Amino acid sequence: MYSRIFHIAGNNLQQPVETFVRKHHQQAHESVYQHGLIRLYEDYSFLNGNNLMVCIRVDSSAAAANKMTIEFIAGGASDGLLAVDNMWGSEKRRAGKFNDDLADFCKDNHFELQVEEPHQ
Repeated sequence: MYSRIFHIAGNNLQQPVETFVRKHHQQAHESVYQHGLIRLYEDYSFLNGNNLMVCIRVDSSAAAANKMTIEFIAGGASDGLLAVDNMWGSEKRRAGKFNDDLADFCKDNHFELQVEEPHQ
């Protein structure tokens, strides 16, 4: 399992950030709660021959203070036949792609982005 936490700051960020997350994987299952949302989807890993589970949690509890947090979690790759995720990092690669896309989004919208690396 691999996770990464993103802290975003900027004016009027809630709607654009939630829209970005919803566009990331449009077929994801979504659950909305009082201060955020959770999106889940399966992503097939060719190298591992199985589906990875990806969860994106958006915490908007501090949106009124122009701050939001996104947690990206991917898991399931190391259960493959050869557990090749330990060498090629399927879970980490997905988090990296999300990181890159989010960084571009934040730059385009003049939001500040801080990335918190996991303690694994």
